Amino acid sequence: MRALLSKAPGGPETLIMDELPDPVAGPGQVVVAVKACSINYPDVLIIEDKYQMKPPRPFAPGSEISGVVDSVGDGVTDFKPGDRVLCTTGAGGLVEKIAVPAASLYPLPAERSFEEGASLLLTYATSIHALLDRLERSVARREVKAPPPPPAHKDSLEETLGTLRRLAAGR
Repeated sequence: MRALLSKAPGGPETLIMDELPDPVAGPGQVVVAVKACSINYPDVLIIEDKYQMKPPRPFAPGSEISGVVDSVGDGVTDFKPGDRVLCTTGAGGLVEKIAVPAASLYPLPAERSFEEGASLLLTYATSIHALLDRLERSVARREVKAPPPPPAHKDSLEETLGTLRRLAAGR
């Protein structure tokens, strides 16, 4: 399979298209055929060796993907081949296929594009976390009184907050 690899520290111009063996799903893993991979600010820092996480080279950058389940390993019951999914990878997303823990996957709704799915978790979760953190600090200092969410959005807001809490806890 094709992969865009970082073999030496530097900017995007140092990335090299290369071939890697297809991944195989181990126990509890899912192989995802990557359809979209977002590039976030940490990805740029990682290839320049300016981030706290320094994967061993060569590695494929790209920490947020969406795609279609290609195969599942032993013990995986929540996903099956053909399911549309999204997840964060830490690194490794700029490949045609990637093996990831099944527990790190989320279903990608049919009404969402692969591009939207690949830019949801890190980008939006970071923004929502910052807004919630600021809101909590403001409320705690009584500078701002936060109104309750409108009833029409209560369920979706609680669902979003629950997802963000699970992500923050690494589940």
